[in-house]
Amino acid sequence: LNYRLTGKMVASGCNVAVRWHHDGWDVLEKNHESSDDDGNKGRPMKLYEALGMKDLADKLPKRTLAMGDVIGTLTEQAASDLNLSKETLVVQGGPDAFVGMIGLGTIRPGQLCLI
Repeated sequence: LNYRLTGKMVASGCNVAVRWHHDGWDVLEKNHESSDDDGNKGRPMKLYEALGMKDLADKLPKRTLAMGDVIGTLTEQAASDLNLSKETLVVQGGPDAFVGMIGLGTIRPGQLCLI
């Protein structure tokens, strides 16, 4: 969806940590560093190799954003399709259950919600 709206291939730090088994902090940190690494910091490369899927890392977004970070503005096509301004900001979302916990007010230690 992010790509269709903005033309930018990015992922949610929460999704990569929970669903793709990345070290969420490492991949977010990587985006704020100016290093010459191969772009796989925080990715479970040993797991990919053990499963014979090392090339999977090349197919996943290299840029990871925290929930609420601005991805960019709408592409011309998306703005036209949605009847919105090209200047409309698109922000990174997150997994529904995690975001739902915030919406339910489960934000302090010791609180519980069932989703």
